[in-house]
Amino acid sequence: EKPKSGVTFGKKDMLPYTIAVIMPFSNQFRRDFGALYDQVVAKGPGAIARTFDKTIMGLVDAPGADFDTLKSAQTVSIGKDVWKNLNKADDLVSEADGTVDGWALSTQGRSVLRQATDNNGRPLFLDGTAASDVSTVLGNRTYISKGVHVPAVSETPGPAKAEILGVCGEFSSAAWGSVEGMQTSISDQASITIDGKQVNLWEHNMFAVRIEIEVGFRIRDINRFVLLTA
Repeated sequence: EKPKSGVTFGKKDMLPYTIAVIMPFSNQFRRDFGALYDQVVAKGPGAIARTFDKTIMGLVDAPGADFDTLKSAQTVSIGKDVWKNLNKADDLVSEADGTVDGWALSTQGRSVLRQATDNNGRPLFLDGTAASDVSTVLGNRTYISKGVHVPAVSETPGPAKAEILGVCGEFSSAAWGSVEGMQTSISDQASITIDGKQVNLWEHNMFAVRIEIEVGFRIRDINRFVLLTA
């Protein structure tokens, strides 16, 4: 009889949830469908991406129980001792049996790391004083994205929350999926909310383009990710 490895498998179901944005236009755009198409292409996918990022970072409520977010991830303040605290974040991922394979930094986080120097005033995370960007942190690649920035929250009306400058973790243990590409539809009869007010499109000589995508996001272990705060 051949020996058995004793390996077991865990499972997480990924369910698709709809993320949508609605883009209102005045009827004048109907006179030039080429310009309308250019506007939708230029702004639509980016708006969907920002909504997706905000959901994962906890700025927007998750659409369902089977859509994971980083809202409850551990946090480490970069503070003034940047080198020590980044190593602390790496250690937390290791303690969860994970391996850091990337750092996602906001432009604000990148600025903090670019200014970090050793005792001799030499940059810690730049390849010399002539370098313009932070390409790696502790040997792992960095990804610069505005989507991982979360502004600080004051104590009123809820509890104070520190500004989030980035995320580190085992990104290979996170996965996203989409049922199909983005879908669009157009209406000039519906009522939509603009700046907190109900607006009837027909009454205001407007129409709206709705763009939506069915997408899911799962994380194997939330402890394998750390939010980097100010």
